[in-house]
Formats: sequence, structure tokens, C-alpha cells
Amino acid sequence: MEAVHGVTNEEVRNALRRSDWNPMRAEQQLKMEQLYSLSLCSREDCHRILSKYQWDLQLSSRYLIRMTREDRVGGGERRDGEREQAPAPTERRV
Repeated sequence: MEAVHGVTNEEVRNALRRSDWNPMRAEQQLKMEQLYSLSLCSREDCHRILSKYQWDLQLSSRYLIRMTREDRVGGGERRDGEREQAPAPTERRV
């Protein structure tokens, strides 16, 4: 399965067995596992992100890493897709 880099033949066979020998579903399972292995979100979030990017693992990974990095910095895009606004500066006069 060339579409999923870094998987072993055994992992491909197991994915095919679990998906009733459907290669498309097996590929999706393998991509889910790879994205989930980053330990950055739940399996449900992985599925949602992969679906959003038409099961492109590279784009999904980039999005997830960027989203996680921005969450740590304290700004950027929230998990629901909305942009967070920076708090309004407060002026302090003495």
C-alpha cells in the first residue's frame, strides 16, 4: 500500500482483514492510526481532521501539529475552527 508510508506488510494485512479486504477502508484505518500515534488528539478528532482534508495524511498532520502549536502559544485557531481573538489591550494610567 503505497498511499500510507511507513507501514509494514503485516500492518497492511491486518488492516485489510479488519476492513473485510476493502483497500480504501484499510488505507483509512492505517492513516487514522498514524495520525493518532502523534498523541495530539482523540481518534474522533483524527477522523474529523482526515475527513476535512480528504484523507490526505500529510495535510492532516500539518494541520494538527500547527493547531497544537498555536494552542500552546495561546492563540490561533481553536478546535472548533473559529479564530480566537486576542484580548483587548487595557490602558492603565497613573
